[in-house]
Amino acid sequence: MQTFDQIYVLDLHGNAKKKERAPDGGKDENIFDIEQGVAISLFVKKPGIERGVWRGDLWGKRLVKYSIVMESSIDELVRHPLSPKSPNYHFLYLNEDLAKEYSLWPKVSEILPLGVLGFQTHRDAFAVAFTREEINVRLRELGDSNITDEKIAQKYGISSNRDWSLQASRLAASNKQIQNISKVAYRPFDDRWSEYSEIVMDYPRRELVDHVLRRNNICLNVVRQTKSPAWQHILVSDKPTPAVFVEIKDGSTVFPLFGFDKSNQTFENLSPTFRAFLDARYDHHYTPEEILGYIYAVLHAPSYRNRYADFLRIDFPRIPFADSKADFDALSKLGSVLVSAHLLRQALPRTLAVYHGKGNHQIEAVRYSPPEQAVWINKTQSFSPVPEDVWHF
Repeated sequence: MQTFDQIYVLDLHGNAKKKERAPDGGKDENIFDIEQGVAISLFVKKPGIERGVWRGDLWGKRLVKYSIVMESSIDELVRHPLSPKSPNYHFLYLNEDLAKEYSLWPKVSEILPLGVLGFQTHRDAFAVAFTREEINVRLRELGDSNITDEKIAQKYGISSNRDWSLQASRLAASNKQIQNISKVAYRPFDDRWSEYSEIVMDYPRRELVDHVLRRNNICLNVVRQTKSPAWQHILVSDKPTPAVFVEIKDGSTVFPLFGFDKSNQTFENLSPTFRAFLDARYDHHYTPEEILGYIYAVLHAPSYRNRYADFLRIDFPRIPFADSKADFDALSKLGSVLVSAHLLRQALPRTLAVYHGKGNHQIEAVRYSPPEQAVWINKTQSFSPVPEDVWHF
């Protein structure tokens, strides 16, 4: 925008990864045989002309897009003026009034200043296992000097890279430096075992080692950005989580509720500015757990996700705070129940989703039946009742 006087962007969509559909619900095809969406951008540099950014969109079938682009001028297809603003300069249609409203509230990253991308092993099949004994066996072989590097590499499909050395890892294992075999939250509701160190991982993340590993802590896992059509990227954990915990492609950031200093003393991971704001707003000093409960309830509210959908996809979520203390208290309690349920610490009341039917318990094809309010996992077994709005959520 500083270099060019005019920018025209025609988004031809067709992103298979996002499973895009035309606004009328029809099929949206890529103009090439690729998954990534395509855009045509024209940049104009000419002193004296009107400065600005304009955008247009084209959905539908490939041949229709070809025809329209061949027969139309740029002025006919790219007509919507945009007003990209600092800090991100998004070339998107954004409701300016809603953007202003949303910007008034603090981001999760401003509330919880200690945060880090989840751990990355870059060799999950070797570094993560279902049982502690599996990890022990791999580490014993790693440290066994009678087994060659070639055999280890071939058996486990591992090799040295820029950030990890097989030889250095084997030396550490042989010197009995293994001390962090621990459980990790590998995927939602899927805890597994790992040697949580650089012996098997490229990036265990110092923040997770210091503040989460084998600690009594709760973490908020969210994404900073997502290409998904709907934002649903939020889950708590009480163990270290990987960079793909809540989203395979977009990166999962971990925000611990508490931190631990060098003398092992606990401190709340809440910024002083936010703490002062909250205490003054409600004339009450809430515990970190109560604050987490409120945030968790807001982030799971369909009304919140729908209202701020465009903004949730492009940065860490911002949290609006209720006008009244009573509303804050009510949401905090609801969110705290959900936190306990998602950590499997407390079962929700058994009013929904009883397991029915006889069979082999294999998940063959998941489908929802509105008349029966049932989620079927195969031809004979299902969970019900599950209200339709719960299923869609």
